[in-house]
Amino acid sequence: MATENSSSSKSGERMLISCDPDKCDGCSICELVCSHVKEGTFIPTLSRIRTVRLDHVVNIAIACRHCEDPSCVKACTKSEALKIENHILVCDREKCNLCGWCVDACPFGTIFLDSRAEKLCAVVCDLCIHDKIDGEPPCVKYCPKKALSLESTKSLAQKAKENIIYTRLSELETETPREGVKIVEK
Repeated sequence: MATENSSSSKSGERMLISCDPDKCDGCSICELVCSHVKEGTFIPTLSRIRTVRLDHVVNIAIACRHCEDPSCVKACTKSEALKIENHILVCDREKCNLCGWCVDACPFGTIFLDSRAEKLCAVVCDLCIHDKIDGEPPCVKYCPKKALSLESTKSLAQKAKENIIYTRLSELETETPREGVKIVEK
């Protein structure tokens, strides 16, 4: 669970919503909570986070990764519609013309277009910078399986390294010795 009270830590680190696929059951509560907080309605397609099922086995929720050098910002035909503020991608509704280039440019598929007449804007997760509950985005707060967390990219990188090491050590324990290698038992 996140302990940060803002969307960027005191050291100015990039933050993002992370999902543990071992805990996520694909319930889509995060989508409903997000659409209610951001749009005042329970319509998952208006959410800034999406639940995805991979290979009929793994569920994962994904939101904007708030990239360090975002391709979506570069692709925006209205250079000021999408911008980074305090390590968070935001869309200015007054400047967005719904060209869709940001959607195509996003390598994670986390930007959507809201073409309702009153909105007209690219829809992207802003980590609920103005809508936090107890210091957390509502999707994180209300995830029934506690699969979501607000984490820094540095923290996630460290966890990934630890996971790789753990996995490799587990593989080494189960490997049979190569020919010519002697096993010395104590």
